[in-house]
Parts: sequence; C-alpha cells; structure tokens
Amino acid sequence: GPQQPAVPPPPPGPPPGPPPAPPPRPSSAPGNGAAGGAVPGQSPSAPPSKGAAMAEAAKAVSVVPPWQKMRSREGRAEAAKAAAKAAAEAEVAVAEVPPEKRCFEDDTLTDHELKQAIVGSKLNGIEVELTLLAKRIAPSDQFKKDCQRALALLRSAGSQEFTAWSQGNAKAVPQLEVIGSSLQGTELDGADLDVGLRWPAPVPPEEERFDKMMRFRERLMTLPQTTYLETYDPMREFLHAPCRISVRLKGKANDPPRVVAHLLTLDHDEIKTGQVRQDTIDIAIKKLCDTFEPRAREVIRLVKLWASIHGLMGQAYMGGLAWTVLVLCSLQKKGYVSPLLSSAVVAHSGETPTLTALLRDFFQFASTQPRVPWGLSLTEGKDCVVPPALPDAGGQGQAPAPLFLEDPVALKRGLRQNLASTLGETQWAHIVEECRKVADRLDATRPQRWFHWAEVFDPSSLTPAGGTKKLPKLSEMSQSLGL
Repeated sequence: GPQQPAVPPPPPGPPPGPPPAPPPRPSSAPGNGAAGGAVPGQSPSAPPSKGAAMAEAAKAVSVVPPWQKMRSREGRAEAAKAAAKAAAEAEVAVAEVPPEKRCFEDDTLTDHELKQAIVGSKLNGIEVELTLLAKRIAPSDQFKKDCQRALALLRSAGSQEFTAWSQGNAKAVPQLEVIGSSLQGTELDGADLDVGLRWPAPVPPEEERFDKMMRFRERLMTLPQTTYLETYDPMREFLHAPCRISVRLKGKANDPPRVVAHLLTLDHDEIKTGQVRQDTIDIAIKKLCDTFEPRAREVIRLVKLWASIHGLMGQAYMGGLAWTVLVLCSLQKKGYVSPLLSSAVVAHSGETPTLTALLRDFFQFASTQPRVPWGLSLTEGKDCVVPPALPDAGGQGQAPAPLFLEDPVALKRGLRQNLASTLGETQWAHIVEECRKVADRLDATRPQRWFHWAEVFDPSSLTPAGGTKKLPKLSEMSQSLGL
C-alpha cells in the first residue's frame, strides 16, 4: 500500500507499560483537613508521591494537538465528520429562523418600475399636504357659530325696525338671508359673511327704501346692538348687488373681532320688475357642488385661496363668484359635474379622484385657452359662443372680455351676462401664466424636486424676514458676475 507519512517519535518519558494506578480519591468527609481530605498513608501537608507525578506527566504527553491529528488519515476523517455535523446543525437553525429582510436584497425593480415608484411617492406626498390644507381652510365650527350669531343679531334689529314700518304685515317685512359663498358652502374659514336684504313684493319706492335703510343703520348704532356689533360704512364693493352697511361681530375682552358681515340689497332686477326671484346663482352653484361632494368644494376653496394670495382676485381680475364658476366648468369638462341643463346625475366610479389630480386638471384647463375670447357655460357644461359686446355710453363698440362666464340665472330670463365682465386682457394673461406655473409644479412625472404646499399657496411664508432669497439662481449669479 502507499507509504504512510512518518510520525515523529514521542518525546522521551517513562518506559512503556501499564500506567501507574491513580492516587486514591480524597475523602469528602468532614474533619479531614483544609484541603478537603488527605491521602491515606500521608500527612495532609506531605507532597504527592513520585509515581503520581510521573502519571500526570504521561497523561499530558499523550494528548495530541489538533494540527497533529490532521496529519493522519483517521484525524482528517474525524475532522470532516465533525464539520459536516456542525454544518447540518447550522442549516437546521437557519431553516427554523427566517432571514431578516434587507432593502438592497429586495430591490429587484427595473429602471422603469423604480421611476414609477418614485413618482407614486411624490404624488402621495402632494396629496397628503393638499388634504391637510383643505381641512385647515374649511370653515370651523366656531366660525359657523359666529356667522349664525351675527345673522341673528341683524335679524333682531331688522325685525324691530321693519315690523313697525310694515304695519304688522309679516309678508311685507324685508327678509335677511345668507347669500354668497356661505350659501354655496364654498366659504373659507374666517371669510366675510354676505347677508342679503330682500324687499317684499311689491317693492317700495326708492326714496322709501333709502329712508328705511338709514333708520336701520341708526338702530344698529344704538343699544343693545352696539354691545355686540360695530357698524361701518360699506367696506367692499360687489358687482351683483350694492352694499349698504358693514358690521363686525365683537369678540370677548381683548379678543380680535370674529366675523365681518356685509349687508347687500337684493336685487336690481327684482326692484325693476317687482317680482321676487326664487332662483339665484348661489343656489345653482350649491346644487352643482352637492353632486360632487366634498371634492368640488375642496377644490374651489383651494383655488380661491391661491387666487387671493397671488393678487388675482378683485378689481380688473375676477371675483370669488367667477373663480367658483370657472372651477365648476373645469369639473364639467372632466365629467365630474353635470350641466345645469341636464337633470341627470353624474354616476361616479367607486374611487374618488385625488385633490392633486383635480387641481392639476383645473390649472391645465385654465392655462390652455383655446380661443380669445373664451366662452364657458354652466348651463350646457361646455364652451359657448361669446355674444357681441354692448356699446358704451358714447355708442362706441367695446372689446369683449377675454373670458366669458355665462350667468345661468340671467340666461333663464333671456339675458346673456358675463360673470367675469371686469377681467382685462393683461390680467387674464397674468392668470394664464400663473396657472401654467402651478400646473407644472403639480406634474410629478417631471424630474424635479419635491416642494412644500406653501410654494404654491403661500410663497411669502418661505421668504426670509429681510425679503432676500436664501440661495440666488445660477442665472442671476452668472449675470451679476458678467459670465
């Protein structure tokens, strides 16, 4: 057979033969000494015998180190068996305890799937912030209570003043009712309250109406009304009705005033015809918003907040009513809201569209004007033909407004009136440009950083106190350096 490797001889030691008998086991009986027992025939303090020491030395010599075992075939076979046994035990332990997931091991997405995941995360972040903002600007319970209290105080004063004038005829007493965004349900938290004074039919002459309004104002400026209300001249101008009085609801001691209410006279057409209108633009808007609740009102509030902060609401721009109608027209384009002309209710799918998608649709809708002037009709739910502009006082033809929002209530009376009649061409171009910027911001499919909602709805809050930008743009730096 093959020659075995030479094994070095053991070191010199005692002669071969049976090992000497081990020393007797010391007794554990008590009283055998401090060492726990003594070897028979020896004193407790005597050293071990020479034979016992030689046996211990032989035992230490007979222990073969592991490296020496591996030099023989039997040693290698024994080591292999031990390794296999240890591996089997480790494999069973791994099978019993599942491995901990690691992100880099689970990342099996392709480039396209990874891009889609990033886009989904950005859209979800935008949706979370817009939802929280929509809840924040919705009217609070305390604000609604303050509005009801202000209306009750005005009605109390009006009942005292107008009942004597109507000679006890309850039907002849003018009615005070909520109008505007509060009736539509599209008001923002802390917004002004619009109150309409509706004269009964037949409408009294103008001099008599003016006299009663002045007396009503004087009553508001006397006790007990002055305890709760502060009366002012008209604080705002309204396009659809004249404002006669503005009042402010007082808060508690050292608290700021809570609600500002404007008293408007309704309305010119009723005064001319002597007939009370039962349908109003506010009621029409409320019905349309009710068919797409709560998303319609949430989008309207966000858009009005954005327009107000960016200075796109007011003189030469559009009022809150026109912005509301424009949002509803965009929802009609997408099929979320039915036209006023149709009695059918739009059947929505089980999944409610996100605020991000609805806002993006609106700003894209407003920034892609197909023609100038652009006509939109809530009655038909689509674009409409813009009527020719009426001549001015001098008989000269006026240029039509760039946007025509048809009044659905006036259309029932055979009139075609524009709810955005004060809008100028320069102002509309500014609105279109700002809408395009927001549409690009809300498009998360584009490679851009994530932004905070304040960059769209309140950019002034991101500006430092000094009014300077935190980091200038590279284009501005290059121009300043002459590059």
